[in-house]
Amino acid sequence: MGGKMAPTNPQMAAKDIVHFALVDARGPTGSFFRYKKAIQW
Repeated sequence: MGGKMAPTNPQMAAKDIVHFALVDARGPTGSFFRYKKAIQW
């Protein structure tokens, strides 16, 4: 979940959070995303 072995840093994670917080009603839903792309769950 964190530390030196974390796959990303807080700044990079914040970019995704802000991006999807600003998506309008037509945006993607019902998936998991990383780096603005849908990922498998």
